[in-house]
Amino acid sequence: MDTGGFFVTIFEKKSEFLPSQRARKEARKEECAAARSADAEDTEAAPRDQAKPLRPLTKEYTPIVDILGTAQAQEIADFYGFDSASAKRLMCRGGSEKHIFLISEGLEALLAAQTRMPTRMVLCGVLVLQQSGSYHERALPWQLVQGGLQAACSVGLKRCIFASSAFLCRLISERDVSLAELRSAVESGEVDSLQSLTDPADPSTLTPGSLAVVLRSQDGVNMKRPIVSVASIISDDALEVSATKDEVAAILEDLNGQPSVSEILGGADGEVELGGVDDAVQNEEAQDHELDHGDAGEPEASM
Repeated sequence: MDTGGFFVTIFEKKSEFLPSQRARKEARKEECAAARSADAEDTEAAPRDQAKPLRPLTKEYTPIVDILGTAQAQEIADFYGFDSASAKRLMCRGGSEKHIFLISEGLEALLAAQTRMPTRMVLCGVLVLQQSGSYHERALPWQLVQGGLQAACSVGLKRCIFASSAFLCRLISERDVSLAELRSAVESGEVDSLQSLTDPADPSTLTPGSLAVVLRSQDGVNMKRPIVSVASIISDDALEVSATKDEVAAILEDLNGQPSVSEILGGADGEVELGGVDDAVQNEEAQDHELDHGDAGEPEASM
């Protein structure tokens, strides 16, 4: 009869057992948490300046020397007579060389600042020079802009002439004056010296290009920031106004002043025609009198 049997088995352990899948997953979680904790401690211990480097405040406005080059930037400064300090404040926007802006000393310091969060500058300074599609071969392609003449004169624009109010009105009205008439105006005292426009190679000729015609002060002391100035161009045979019609109209208004009431309301010879106004006033007074006192010839109404 088969009644089974009992056996004894001995096992010998040769190495450590592999961890279970659950244990391996938990171990990986602990390693990741430890790594994140170590990175956080390193970041806190590192200086803030190293965490995010400083960058320029804006990149929209760049000195013209970086866009045009040293030689061309110096040529612009020499042609218009800007000193080195003012020439450093001439800026191009967006990497384009078509427009040149003049900024103040305070704005120059602001643009030179550095920050971790740059910002966009929509408009800085005043537009003083604009590239023209056509220009004289002995002149620069960048011409003065009427809206920036005040700022350009304030920093020492050398390419300008001072003239009387009568000569300015004549120039603006006719839009151009021949060089012979310009020299005659110098001899008569209507225009100051043309020394700033003479050609160094030939003092008997004038250097073509853009300039400012500035209203001369009555006391003979020309102001650093003129009241009235006109953007103009010297050609081979004439002095021409380059300002637009709207800008010229505003300049004429500054020179001649606001029109008087008689000029606005007047008819011929500037006299005011008040007859129609007096008749209207008398008729209105008569109507008011009738409303207050009634008409004597009209019968009263009875109930």
